[in-house]
Amino acid sequence: MNFCSGDETCRNPPGRANHAITCPRFEGANLTTTLSPRQFALLCNVLPLCASTGGTVTSWIRSAGRNARVGGCLHSKHLTGDAVDVVYDGPPPILDVVRSFFGPHARVLRETAPGTNPPVFSHDHIESAL
Repeated sequence: MNFCSGDETCRNPPGRANHAITCPRFEGANLTTTLSPRQFALLCNVLPLCASTGGTVTSWIRSAGRNARVGGCLHSKHLTGDAVDVVYDGPPPILDVVRSFFGPHARVLRETAPGTNPPVFSHDHIESAL
């Protein structure tokens, strides 16, 4: 897993609406941020997915500028921190395995590399179900 490390990241302090974390590998910058409960839940689901599948989060919370630079949608869920992109060290796990970490209402999109024919897997785009 190549993301925020440490089990302490996903401990939910009683009575706290937001959760502060420090992620030294968050899109290449050292930062501390406060997460909403929805963002915290997404993080707590993606960490075990990455640990068990050899996945790496390549994009999570984006600024509008970064979203434009990477060709993201105008109303991307990345802008609110409600989506993550995950790549895998080997072949991607079957979709049912990915969905099992996020619940039945999560949206998992298998993205392909642009301009490839036949299509070549690029990453999973996972949106929060909350």
